[in-house]
Amino acid sequence: MYLLHRIIFTGLIFISWELNAQVALPTFHGVQKTHFTFSGTFTNCGATERNGPTQSQVNSTYTSGNSLYNAVTINTQGIQEWTVPVTGTYKISVWGAQGGPQNGRADDDVSRGGKGAILSGDFSLTQNWVLKIIVGQRGTDSGGGGGTFVAKSDNTALIVAGGGAADCGSCGTQTDAVTSEGDGNGGSATCGSGGGGFNGNGTTSTYGTGGLAFVNGGTGGSGDGNYSHGGFGGGGGASNCCTGGGGGYTGGSASSSCGSNGGYSYNNAAANKTSSVSNTLHGKVTIVFQE
Repeated sequence: MYLLHRIIFTGLIFISWELNAQVALPTFHGVQKTHFTFSGTFTNCGATERNGPTQSQVNSTYTSGNSLYNAVTINTQGIQEWTVPVTGTYKISVWGAQGGPQNGRADDDVSRGGKGAILSGDFSLTQNWVLKIIVGQRGTDSGGGGGTFVAKSDNTALIVAGGGAADCGSCGTQTDAVTSEGDGNGGSATCGSGGGGFNGNGTTSTYGTGGLAFVNGGTGGSGDGNYSHGGFGGGGGASNCCTGGGGGYTGGSASSSCGSNGGYSYNNAAANKTSSVSNTLHGKVTIVFQE
């Protein structure tokens, strides 16, 4: 009888343990992994002409509720520094700025001035990488449009959208930005000034100064007098019909015929590359987490 009671008691303990284990399982498997999302849009933050935004302008633009709130630092004026929050694949899209309108026309006349390039692609980014971002700004009267740049903190280019050349009216021709990459140098000049490239400054001419390279801060070239400045992002400076070339991975040239050329672009994406040339006014950058 004692043996029978012991067997029954042991069996009840085993059944009780098994039921408890089965009840506990759903609680263990019910823990859900937090899903990370990020989507940010970088703009010129209200800055215009040849100089990029200050920290104050950035703070006034990316306010509470914006995904970039307190996440963008300016160490060199105009270059927006952002730290990658999580390792993964991000879609980066860039818009180059439009070239300036013909001297004397309104800056918002989007029918005048070469258009900026638009490129996008998927990039593998590592947590805590710092990205340096220049958002191109439209040139003023006859000044070249600024290129839009995204690079790592060691100045390794990721993606660049060229800026458009300035409008020359009846005295020559201007061109849109192009989607091919060139060699990273600044544009040449014989009338207006060349646009800045990724590594080389644009050539300075008799009229205006060349736009600075990305690695040198990306300031737009100064115009002849108080107008015709190239847009931030390496746009070339100019004077009336001697128009400036667009900034970009390689800067646009300013030819002897008083015309000028748009800047070149660059795309080092691992997948899903796209490109077109249609942007007007200022540039921008979007970064969206994929997975």
